[in-house]
Amino acid sequence: MDESTTALRIIASSPVAVVFADRDGVIRIWNEAASKLLGYAPEQAIGRRVDLFIPPEYHELHWAGFNRAVACGRTRNPGEGLRLPAVHRTGDRIEIEGSFGIVFDEDGQAVGVAGLLTTAG
Repeated sequence: MDESTTALRIIASSPVAVVFADRDGVIRIWNEAASKLLGYAPEQAIGRRVDLFIPPEYHELHWAGFNRAVACGRTRNPGEGLRLPAVHRTGDRIEIEGSFGIVFDEDGQAVGVAGLLTTAG
């Protein structure tokens, strides 16, 4: 089994929600744990922007931080879990905890942001 297949299987089977959004904030990876946490099946989330589960009043703040992180190649609090508000598919507000990292291509260019998400608590 090659490395990319192994990586995809690890992501798919992770008990933690794994979400990857490209530089434009479009969701490209969404595992089963993300579906359980946020209520969207992969086919409902992949291809949509992460605004999908970010409360509308936080969109501007989110995009400022997201764009800054992608531009400079690092998150504000690397490795630290952040408590964040989110919106479940049902419309219910939930609190999640997320840890985020920039993903780079083989040339060292930022290609997006990966998040590991869990229920806060």
